Amino acid sequence: MFREMNLLKARSVGVLVVLLFSLLGSGPAEATVIPVFDKSALFSRADLVLEISVGKSKTLRAGPNGFIHTDHRVVVDRIWHARGAALRVRAGDELSLRQIGGRLGDLEHSVTGTAPIAQGDRLFVFVRYEAGRIFLVGMGQGALLFMNQGKETFVAGMFGARPALRPGDLVGEDLALVRDFVRVLAEKARVGP
Repeated sequence: MFREMNLLKARSVGVLVVLLFSLLGSGPAEATVIPVFDKSALFSRADLVLEISVGKSKTLRAGPNGFIHTDHRVVVDRIWHARGAALRVRAGDELSLRQIGGRLGDLEHSVTGTAPIAQGDRLFVFVRYEAGRIFLVGMGQGALLFMNQGKETFVAGMFGARPALRPGDLVGEDLALVRDFVRVLAEKARVGP
């Protein structure tokens, strides 16, 4: 009988210890939260607003922590807006668009929110410019993929999964409307408030 009581006490103490550690050990989750930006917010944070064509990509380790990054070689097709040091960028320039993540050998670093950019893509992008390299504003939110649908060209957001297009689908926004919206923002930025 004493043995059964000691076993019951030991189990009770064990459950209490586990419960105590789970309560003391838990805290708020720590993660990066990416705010959602509309086009006005993307524009206000961008050094450049461009139309680009994507060439080959190279994956490498970079930065103080040696994270895997992918550098996409891009050609500037059209400039909608430039400010600061980015004023030196010209149509026809070749730049490197860097994103965190990629595949290096049999090691893959996948980051939620990066744009699934591929060679041959044409993109409308909102980017920061640093030392000849560009970075998407708001991660994948800063990239819009050109999608031809009949006689019309639409752009679809690249935040998350790659937009799929099947015959008859209407995906994204009319490119002409996006261009007009950015044109108005760029004119306001030149004139000032």
